[in-house]
Amino acid sequence: MVRFTAVGLRYPSPDGQEGPEALADLTFTLPEGSFTGCWGPPAPANPRCCG
Repeated sequence: MVRFTAVGLRYPSPDGQEGPEALADLTFTLPEGSFTGCWGPPAPANPRCCG
């Protein structure tokens, strides 16, 4: 099992500074042997996860 608690992702802006937050306060658990993917538009939005 792998557990993620309150993780986030921020892409850098073109000038190298902090860019927009793509994910914020994401918490989930992946059961052993599972395969999970997350996808969504390339903008700060709610991603879709499928496991």
